[in-house]
Amino acid sequence: MPKKKTDCKNCDDLTARLDRLEKRLEIQEETSRHWKKRWGIVDDKLRKAEGEISILKVENAKLKKIIEKKDAQISSLQKKLYAASTEVSPPSPQEEETLEAAPPKRPRGKQPGSKGFGRKIRTELPLEERIHDISPSQKHCSKCGCERVQLPFTEDSEEIDFSYRLVRVRHKRRKYKQACACKNEQPIVTASAPSKLIPKGMFSTEFWSHVLLEKFLLQRPTSRICMSLDLHGLKVSEGTIASGLKHLTKLFACLYNEIRREARQSNHWQMDETHWKVFTDLQGKANHTWWLWVTETSNVTVFKLDPTRSSSVPMKLLNGIETGILTCDRYSGYKPLQEQGILLSYCWSHVRRDFIKLREGYPTLKTFATRWIKKIDDLFHFNKQRASTPTAELDVHGICERMEREAKRLLKTKNLHDEARSTLVSLLNHWSGLTLFLKFPAVPMDNNASERALRNPVVGRKNYYGSRSIWSGSLAAMLFSIFATVKKNKGDPHEFLNRYLKACAENKGKPPEDLSSFLPWKTIEPDQLRMVH
Repeated sequence: MPKKKTDCKNCDDLTARLDRLEKRLEIQEETSRHWKKRWGIVDDKLRKAEGEISILKVENAKLKKIIEKKDAQISSLQKKLYAASTEVSPPSPQEEETLEAAPPKRPRGKQPGSKGFGRKIRTELPLEERIHDISPSQKHCSKCGCERVQLPFTEDSEEIDFSYRLVRVRHKRRKYKQACACKNEQPIVTASAPSKLIPKGMFSTEFWSHVLLEKFLLQRPTSRICMSLDLHGLKVSEGTIASGLKHLTKLFACLYNEIRREARQSNHWQMDETHWKVFTDLQGKANHTWWLWVTETSNVTVFKLDPTRSSSVPMKLLNGIETGILTCDRYSGYKPLQEQGILLSYCWSHVRRDFIKLREGYPTLKTFATRWIKKIDDLFHFNKQRASTPTAELDVHGICERMEREAKRLLKTKNLHDEARSTLVSLLNHWSGLTLFLKFPAVPMDNNASERALRNPVVGRKNYYGSRSIWSGSLAAMLFSIFATVKKNKGDPHEFLNRYLKACAENKGKPPEDLSSFLPWKTIEPDQLRMVH
């Protein structure tokens, strides 16, 4: 049966439509593949971006911590440069209210209208009397010319005078010749020459005593000493002074060794160290920074200059000693001493400074640090009262127990600041040494005595920067030790040095054979007053 024209036309339309749909499907599939590919690329980029964001977040957190730490360091350095040098805690708001409510304090010093004590008579100084007479015209009556009669008493007044005089001393040795005919007698006898500290030296014992005191006790630079001498009429070069000091170095070694030997006899020491420049190139050492170590005992002070800050210095001083207590900071150089039996008592003042740094450098930790500083202040307060107040013993033990529990509890928390965590970890790591004073009440809570001993040498370091040579550094350490030991035993460094140098001069410029009379802890009574020059 023949097909109709309408059916053929419909079939062609359907075929054309099918072709169009197939083309559209191909286009859609191509578009789908394109966008799937684009989605895969974008997804990879998104994953990569998320990874980078995570890394940046971690880096940002690290940088924030670094910035916070740097800000704390800047704050600490600015405080050292510009702020008052004090570790006194500011008053709390409650204490400020109490201070405001309290009546005003009386001004310092003598109060207006109060009775005076009169002028103090300095009986410890030698007395020199100077007679003041009236003029010759006043000795006679202005009317008749009759001579006035001198009364047996005077009108006296006193003043303090200072006499600084440089003189040339000419020694004239008398000679005597033989006036008899006796044989085997020396025809001419000459008086013995005065003893000299330096053979054929230009300067006297008293002169060198003055230079040593100026340089190593008053910490004046050699150039200033020469300037002072020039003001009094003596021109002398720094090289001349340095040459004489080098010659004198050998005179103090034996006395210094006796002081070191005495330090070893103690059973409690305090040690500290500070940097000291020695401007001499040393093989294997890249810089000029040496270290001045100090050891304090009850009766001597020992300084030791060494190129290093290693543990070999304290170990060499205390070598062979198996019992005793060393009060020091938490520097690792002292810790090897524990292996030979010495107990380390750590300084609470250094722990307190850790919390002060947190308070000053990290605003978010101010409350935390202030609370711990208050605990340490209370510990110092009650420890001072242990000898006089029976209940203070319980208070001290109670404070230590609460501090230990609090530190352990805080370290278990996850959100504790890293710097606070580091400080508390250090506190607990050194806890046995920090609480050693509980078992031995005579042991101090700090090593402030050794820090105070370093103050005078530090003044010298500021004034003349250190030592130009190794021998001058050794001389500085020896004289720092001698002067500090004399002062510790209530002696007079001027009198002691004059006496010792005169003994050396009488021994032909060598140290005296018997040093027993020059050991301050033996020759000076503890309650002896300052000697009169």
